[in-house]
Amino acid sequence: MSFTNKLEASYLNILRHLLLVVATISLIAVLIASGMALRASLSSPPQEPKQVKIEDKANDLKKAFNVENFKKDTTKTDEKSIGPMGKSEPEAFQIFLDNSIKSIASNLISYELAINKKDLQENRQGIEEVLRKMPLKEGVLKKTSESILTFYYETLILLTGELKRQAPEIAKLPEDKKIQIGPVLLWHARQVNQAVTTIDEANAQQKDMFERQQIAYFEKKASILKYATIAGSALGIFLVIIMLFIIVKIERDLRPLQEIADRVSRVSDISCK
Repeated sequence: MSFTNKLEASYLNILRHLLLVVATISLIAVLIASGMALRASLSSPPQEPKQVKIEDKANDLKKAFNVENFKKDTTKTDEKSIGPMGKSEPEAFQIFLDNSIKSIASNLISYELAINKKDLQENRQGIEEVLRKMPLKEGVLKKTSESILTFYYETLILLTGELKRQAPEIAKLPEDKKIQIGPVLLWHARQVNQAVTTIDEANAQQKDMFERQQIAYFEKKASILKYATIAGSALGIFLVIIMLFIIVKIERDLRPLQEIADRVSRVSDISCK
């Protein structure tokens, strides 16, 4: 075999191995890109979170409405900040409101009798009217709805009930230490507003998370085309490389046959001479 033929055979052998490596890499790229596209196509859209309502957290939030927390709160409440009356409550709440307001009024009347020796029984109707309209006054509650008003009166029943139970002990305190009803009612309204804000913030966080999940989901869906394109391109490269590999292999395998044919031809020429 001549030097030139040996060199060509070496190059063909190197090219064959190189094509095999490239074909293997292309096949791996096809499998990876196809897997990523399949994974993206099987991804499920995010579920819209259930909105948190104040009644869902009512049991936990109610724990903050007690006399001890009122005593600890050093925030001063400006009673003059209460504005004009708002609209009347929804008719659907009439029975609930009537029962709640009667309970709260009874608690406050008993408390005043124990603390200040004032019998407000004759003013019950006026007290109930104030309690009915107070959460609807401008500057008391930031938001009003069926669930918020329900929460407002339920927690006010708890708070005034505790005041009524503690009245005998509070009555023994100096005048400047006694708890007055006005500040308690306004503190209670402020706590309700804080509870509503907490719920609103929780819903805002859930909404923000849901929107981020939606963006990620749509990005995954958009990536299907990208991965499919990569997989198709890699497959095309793989097929071309395989064809070249086959051609190189045929050329390499035919080299010895060509040499044999050349030798036979030379021998025939010598014999003829």
